[in-house]
Amino acid sequence: MAYLSQSQREGDVERRGFRNLTVLGHDVENAEINIALPFSVPVVINRADPPGADPRPFPSTVFLSPMDGAHLSLIPPASDVLQNVYPGRYLIQTSAGAPGEYVESIKLGEAEVYGRPVEIWDGSLPIRITYKQGAPVVSGTVQAGEAATVVIISASESIDSEAFRGVAADRGGHFAFDNLRPGDYYVFALDGNDLNFPMASFRRAVLPRAEKIHLENGGGVILNLKIIPWPE
Repeated sequence: MAYLSQSQREGDVERRGFRNLTVLGHDVENAEINIALPFSVPVVINRADPPGADPRPFPSTVFLSPMDGAHLSLIPPASDVLQNVYPGRYLIQTSAGAPGEYVESIKLGEAEVYGRPVEIWDGSLPIRITYKQGAPVVSGTVQAGEAATVVIISASESIDSEAFRGVAADRGGHFAFDNLRPGDYYVFALDGNDLNFPMASFRRAVLPRAEKIHLENGGGVILNLKIIPWPE
């Protein structure tokens, strides 16, 4: 797979273009790249605050993580638009939210796209993100895990399998995850904090030995984990 890019500046505005090509043993020639101007995408944040909550809105950061190298774009707290977005394929992500909240839904227009890459172009429908109270919590201890990293990965096939969270265990081997979305997960502990692993081979070697858990709204799970050796 070859990734090609091209840019062209017009005053203070930069046009960009990207293209992924499959290369079969030869150089790429005469590949056409369409370049485009940046645009903005509206973002709507919905949350049901619990009684007695701070009336000030909790800051949320929204990311467009490029799947094809298009352009990383993020919305700063207290804003309602993603600016300088270029056409491309993105995974829409957002910060965890206030204590006790989780991301219930991420929609592009009316289509649910939580954890799934989507094409975004000039004129795309607004991104709608809904937070909900009752985030389940996963906590526990790693046996002999003073230097361990605990990883949690969604087990849902509809959610991008590359997305995961890692947290370092403390000196007593204790760990905790909050702001989790209800659903099914794999949880496992590794010795060290280097999470730069090849996901495909890692999943084959490690996930069969991971703990698989189910989380309900407002619930929680306490685990006692053993360190899983790194795959060779």
